[in-house]
Amino acid sequence: MKKFRNIILSLFITALISCETYPDQEVEHSPIWPMAGEWLTYAYTQDGTPFGATTANQRGTRLTLRTYNTAANSSDQAWIRMGTNTQAPAIWGKISVNVNEKTFAGRDIPNDLFPGKTFSLNEAKVLLQATTTPSGAVADSIYINYIASDGITYTLRGHRRTAWTPTE
Repeated sequence: MKKFRNIILSLFITALISCETYPDQEVEHSPIWPMAGEWLTYAYTQDGTPFGATTANQRGTRLTLRTYNTAANSSDQAWIRMGTNTQAPAIWGKISVNVNEKTFAGRDIPNDLFPGKTFSLNEAKVLLQATTTPSGAVADSIYINYIASDGITYTLRGHRRTAWTPTE
């Protein structure tokens, strides 16, 4: 009986000690937050035609765009990458960032997906809490208008990836 009481007492003391609470972990963001992220976008040509549109899929090809900080962890530069080297509107290069204005900029940026090619940003910005995703969640929006070195102007429009299941 004494052994049983000691076991119960030990379990009770262990339970009291294990109830200690800790503060929430501090979330750290990169210096270019909220500009950094994964964005689900659609590309449009200058006349408004969606890239990859077919009669069955009139919205076109959904493209994943990523914006992320550089190895220097700078607050005024970022990498931008969208698509692959088999997709016409694909871009990958280092761009300038203005976190306060929520804008991106750059002229004649080397396109690492197409050696010898460049792209220039006409207008590029992030709008916080400015759109509703297909699942109904409110999310940040991105708008990028750029010119590829072949002279074609593309417009990307999309939203920050939320990981919520689309309901469309």
